Amino acid sequence: MVERHCLDAEFGRSFENEAIFVFTVADGRICEIRGVSDRLGLFLQLGWDWPTID
Repeated sequence: MVERHCLDAEFGRSFENEAIFVFTVADGRICEIRGVSDRLGLFLQLGWDWPTID
């Protein structure tokens, strides 16, 4: 699943975030939801720099 978000409509900046959601179903009902997203990829798209070691 890839989500596209518009961060600032005035300047046209946007980012994409990949994520996966796993649903556990028991007796015909969702009983558990687990999800993981690519936060590092998101932060890099938003302009974050790698931390430096001094």
